[in-house]
Parts: sequence; C-alpha cells; structure tokens
Amino acid sequence: MNKIINTKPIAILMATYNGEKYLDAQIESILSQTNNEWTLYIQDDGSKDKTLDIIKKYSDNNRIMWVDSGLTRQGCCMNFMTLLNMVESRYYMFCDQDDVWLPEKVQISIDKVRELEKTNPDKPILVHTDKKRVDADLNIILESELNRTNLPIEKLNKLMKERNSLEQLRLGTFIAGCVMCFNHRAKEVSFPFNNSKNAG
Repeated sequence: MNKIINTKPIAILMATYNGEKYLDAQIESILSQTNNEWTLYIQDDGSKDKTLDIIKKYSDNNRIMWVDSGLTRQGCCMNFMTLLNMVESRYYMFCDQDDVWLPEKVQISIDKVRELEKTNPDKPILVHTDKKRVDADLNIILESELNRTNLPIEKLNKLMKERNSLEQLRLGTFIAGCVMCFNHRAKEVSFPFNNSKNAG
C-alpha cells in the first residue's frame, strides 16, 4: 500500500460511510479551526448516499484530500486504521463524520502534545479532550462526557488520573478516537494492528 506523506504537521483522518446528513457541517467546522497546520484526509467505505458528492465538492481545496485505497466495507474501525497506516505525518487526529469541532480543538490538542514531547522526548504521546453530546440541531444534551454526574473538579481530576494509569489503559480506555491527538511515535507502537473483532 502506497504511503501518503503529509506536508503539514497534523493529519486529520476522517472515515466516512453514508454520512451525507452531517458531513458538510463537520468539514466546515474543521475549515474554521484557529489552527491551520493540518491536512484533512477522508477515506470512504463504500457509501451509497451522497457522501462522495459532498467530498468531491471540496476537491479544489488543497487542505482536503480524498484517499482511495481501493478497499471498501471494512467497517469503521478498519477504515480508520487503514487510513492511519497509509498517511505519514508528525501528528494525527481522528475525526468522525457526524461531529462538529469547536474552533480551538486542534490548537488546544496539538499544544498539549508538543508540551508533553518536550519533557518526554522520543516517547509515544496521546492526549484527549472532553466532548459535548448534542442533538441533530446541535442543542447540548450533555455538557461533559467526562463528567456526566457533575463531580467537583477535585474528584474528577483524581478519577481521571486513576483511569489514565497504565494499568487501566491495558484493560481498555473510555476515551473515543474522535477526541484524540497523538504523535508519530504513538502510531508506530500501534502497529501491527490487531482488530479484536476479527481476531481468532
């Protein structure tokens, strides 16, 4: 599989499948980011709706690249992992087709990764943000996915520290891919990728 070299520091990776309802809003929210150090790579998984028409609408924008690996019907997880394997970049962010990003999401995320790299050179670094849950009209249903029960900030910080321990991460993580930002070293230690759904 041919590698794609990202000329910007950050590769935003979006996996699409029948996403016509929300895709335009998500792409526009990425284009509205305060940080412009990124390229958006989109790989479709065989959509039957107008998803490809929406992607092609942005074909003149050199910040948005449609990736055709020749693979379809991989499922969401493998669509993302195929795209991650193909794109070579310094930093990566996953992007769901039906989200809307707040304007400073990329900047806040990349600032934290770079800060941690200074004290942890040559180490895998992955950071995450919180997320809000909204309805189809972007009305907020839940202000914080990480603090669903409105814990006092001291208790929340303690809980987050415990959940982000190495032992907890070995068991699994409650952090969704769409809130992550990670460096190339973190990508390197993620491969070869074992899709547990298809593992024997």
